[in-house]
Amino acid sequence: MGKAPSSSSSSSLISVIRSFSVGESSYNPSSHNKSPIWQDVNSRSFSSRGRNSKGFGNDKKKSNVIANEDLVALLIRKSSESSADSLTIRLVTDEGPDTPSTVQVVSLSEAIEISLDRGEDLIGANIDGDPPVIRVTQLSKLEYKHQQAQKKQQNSSSNKKEKKAFRFKAGIDKNDLERKLGRLKEFLIKGHDCDFTVFSRLRTLRQNPDAGSELVEQIRVLLADVGEMKRPPQTDETKRFYRVNYQPKAGRVGK
Repeated sequence: MGKAPSSSSSSSLISVIRSFSVGESSYNPSSHNKSPIWQDVNSRSFSSRGRNSKGFGNDKKKSNVIANEDLVALLIRKSSESSADSLTIRLVTDEGPDTPSTVQVVSLSEAIEISLDRGEDLIGANIDGDPPVIRVTQLSKLEYKHQQAQKKQQNSSSNKKEKKAFRFKAGIDKNDLERKLGRLKEFLIKGHDCDFTVFSRLRTLRQNPDAGSELVEQIRVLLADVGEMKRPPQTDETKRFYRVNYQPKAGRVGK
């Protein structure tokens, strides 16, 4: 938890926040003799850090969190009220892992003071609510949860096994068959599902009408130790094409 700003800085900040009016896009430093308050308060936001305008986590997937000064300015612009004193919000305060959060309806200026007292951040939970719902918590907690969710999603994606596809021709040379089946076996052992197609030329079928089914059976025997068919081979009435779906044999993955 970041250290809360000093009482003088807090009072100054609250007066600046209260000076926001409807229609203003942001705080205008030229209307004050001093530099912007978030520079006065040791380069922080009005609670623990000056990160309210930045997404956290991976820059390519920035969070949509609106916090602190950006949140206050947006709420006042969206409201028909003219100041933080008259704008009512529903404030949810995180009390700890074993304590239920507290909920109270307060003015926006009171919420700012609570945030300052606790040294935490004001986070937009449902800014379109009536009244808007704001949470007092540590931005770092949301950052951590966001990063953990991203890692979990990345791990889940990386753990998904890609399906591999192979194609065999009836009458294939023995060496070519062994080479292709060697690769197919490797993928099955790694845990990948594999599909393969057996096709036959018309000339081959005229010489041996069962050329395709015989090759399917030959492949089944050669793969018996590492894989098994998900379902019977599929073919059409011409028997030119056979489609076979294979999955790793239980207990053989990684061996």
